[in-house]
Amino acid sequence: MRHSAGSSGIKSQIKYLLPFLLLIGQSDSVYAEPDYDWVLEQYGNDENSAKGQINGEEYIAVVADQISSTDNQYKSAIFVFRKTKNHPAPIAEIDLEGQSTNGFSVNIKNDSIYLEWWVGHNGWWGARYQFKQINHEFKLIGAERHVEQLLCYLSNTPGCEEHEVLSGTSYNFLTSSAICWQEIRRWDNYKSKKMEWIPSKNAVSHQMKFKPIKLPLLDGFPVYFGEPAACYFDGKNKLVTKRRQEND
Repeated sequence: MRHSAGSSGIKSQIKYLLPFLLLIGQSDSVYAEPDYDWVLEQYGNDENSAKGQINGEEYIAVVADQISSTDNQYKSAIFVFRKTKNHPAPIAEIDLEGQSTNGFSVNIKNDSIYLEWWVGHNGWWGARYQFKQINHEFKLIGAERHVEQLLCYLSNTPGCEEHEVLSGTSYNFLTSSAICWQEIRRWDNYKSKKMEWIPSKNAVSHQMKFKPIKLPLLDGFPVYFGEPAACYFDGKNKLVTKRRQEND
């Protein structure tokens, strides 16, 4: 059978492209899937891991700055596994989008999974997210924001360097409500509360409602999650509110 010049040309192009297509496929396979066994072996028993029970089942979570022994690119992620009879089963993966794992942590308690991060920049800035199992899926039900900084970063008033500002916001996504709070106090009385996630007893506060949102899933949770609304106070404890959605 005789072949046309056109079909011969197509075959030669495919033959030429085949090695590159194979290379692309191999490259994707190297970086697309994490090596769960290796991740658990490397991080399952160190300070970057957490274990606990949720609804009577055992879970383990790890913060990993490398997801495969063969991966020569920096990839950071948080993984959550449910223990089974034979082998831990991965249920959630959160891509840290190239962020260093320093400052990220995970905890399992109160039948919940907590993700937490802290960063130091003109003070301490932190966030904590709480996930609970709803209809067999882990969904975000609450969040905490916490900031500790000198008053000078909010108000350049005389004596501001002698005062500390503690502030934060507590979100309840099941009730679509939030409470923001702030306290300005002398540096001499400074006692960090950032690890306890509790508002100061002497703080001014404000409660607000916002439009209900679809609860984000733990699996694939975005590192840069933006709350639907925010309230905070300025350097004189005056309330400031921002809405990303219209109020009810």
